[in-house]
This record gives sequence, C-alpha cells and structure tokens, in this order.
Amino acid sequence: VSLLSNISLSGSLDFGEKFLKSSTKKSLTISNKLNVPVTITSIVLPSGFESNWSGGSIPASGSREVEITFNPVDPKDYSGTIVVKNNIDESIATINVTAIGIGGISLLGDLDFGKVEIGKTVEKFFIIKNESSSIMEISFITMPIGYTSNWRANGNIILNPNTGTTISIVFKPTEALVYNGFIDVINSVDNSSNSRTSIKGEGISGIDLVIGIWKLVKSYVFDQGAWEEIVYESCKLLDRSIFEENGVWKYTEFSNIDGVCIQDMDNGFINGSWKKNSDGSYQIKLKYIEEGEFTETWIISFPTSNTMKVIYNVNNSDYTLFSRVE
Repeated sequence: VSLLSNISLSGSLDFGEKFLKSSTKKSLTISNKLNVPVTITSIVLPSGFESNWSGGSIPASGSREVEITFNPVDPKDYSGTIVVKNNIDESIATINVTAIGIGGISLLGDLDFGKVEIGKTVEKFFIIKNESSSIMEISFITMPIGYTSNWRANGNIILNPNTGTTISIVFKPTEALVYNGFIDVINSVDNSSNSRTSIKGEGISGIDLVIGIWKLVKSYVFDQGAWEEIVYESCKLLDRSIFEENGVWKYTEFSNIDGVCIQDMDNGFINGSWKKNSDGSYQIKLKYIEEGEFTETWIISFPTSNTMKVIYNVNNSDYTLFSRVE
C-alpha cells in the first residue's frame, strides 16, 4: 500500500505577507486513511516555519492537528513544501505552504531595569522603527504592570517608511517582586502584534541603591556646546568608590608609578561619610589631613541598578559613570 495516497495533509497554509518578527499560526491536519496506526517519524518544514509536533502516531482512520507557525526574520519569499515521513515505508506526504516576509516593526533598546527601590522611578528608552515600505500607525502598545509609557501623549504614532520614534518607559515598582514580561506593539495594518520585546525589572525594599562598591568607568564634560568623553587609563579604573550601609564613604585611588598600578596612600584623605537628602541628592563629607573637612552635594542617579551616574557640581551638568562591583 502506498502511503502517498493513504496519508493526506490538508489545511489552508497560505500565510500571505507578514511583517518581520511577527508570529502567525495556522493548522495542518494529518489524516491516516489506513486501517492501522501510522507513526510520523518527521515533519520537515521550510526555513521560517516551526511546528508543535512532538512525535507520535496517527490512529487508524484518524487524524491529528499540527500547529504551523511562521516567523519571518528577513524580507523574502519563504514559500516551500512541508514533507511528512512515516515509519512504514519510504512514501511521503507533502503540502505546499506560501508566505512572504516583509519589512515591519523593529524594537531597539535595552529594557532591563535591574533592581529598583519600591516607590522610586527609573526611565529607559526604546525605538520603534518602521522597516516596511508603507506608512504605519501604531494603535496600541501593551506592557506589564509596573511600567508606564508616554506613547499616547500625542495620540497614535504615525511612522513613515524607514523611520522611527523614541518611546519612554518608566518603571516604578510598588512591591518587592520581579516585574518581567513583554512589550507588544500593535499596528493599524492588520491589528496584530507585529513586534515584541522583553522587559524586566525587580522591586526591592529599604535598600538605597548607592550602597555598594563602585568602579570608575568614564566621565563626560560639556565644553563649548558639545560633550567630551574622558576615558581613564587602566590604573584609574582600579579606583573604588565605596558607600557603606552605616553611612561611611571611602575612596581608594590608584596611580601609575613606573608602569605599576599602586594604591595611593599619600593623598591625605582620611575618611568620609554620606547621607541622602530629602530632595534626593546626596551629602558627602570629605576629611583630609591638611585641608580639613569639606561637605559637597552630589546628584546621584541610577540608569540601571548596576550603573551609577554622579554629578559632583550642582551648578553644571558634567558627570561621571560608575559600574557596580558588588
């Protein structure tokens, strides 16, 4: 008996044109016309397609539904043939599938907020880009609880071909828990979710993010209408800014002495302390052997829970970035 005529494949598998990074599902029915069970040994799909087939058999004169998912990642024609093989002989069953990937919506940006103290807010940005040749209207953006966006501030977003827009996302945890999920962007072309990106953050209670050991990364100085990046040599990258939970602040500094990085023990610094002001700034007291004690006000913010931005002088916008060591 030829299984080519006794196993049949059916279903509407014309996916049409779908945007890149979208996900569309259709059903394939595998029917067994024999009076004995048939085990399906493999389902071979063209690139860009997936199935939920996990193995098994088709009962005598029975059928099984298989979910076929189209996930285009490149603008091209993905049409091809699905091939189903069985355990009885070399016969195969085939069915054509048609689908084309077209430019759609891309979401660009890092939306890992890290750990954020309950009640505090951290803002990040991502870009929605229209990579198609048609005008798109973003009709809705969904996101998990704990996150808000400015995207509806001026109504729906109209994107011309190959243009993008920047969206602000604010994370404000209200409980000490993990706020992981997805952002889905829905457009007016087919009212489906054409792009999805992950978003995650964690609410923590009672601990100031400044507490920890921080290493120097780089500084930025605004000079003559432009930002200048200051990159430190390798020894300076060993410097550590330490904020202890008891309010003690320490700074260990390294210098290059004859090509060797050595901790500077002769800078005259004795100790320091820190406390957070009611306006969110930080008061830092520095005590030196000769100069005595100084008090400074620093503006400290956290782009992520592991990145610290310090503005040392409230009268200008120059700042230094630190990365958490622990």
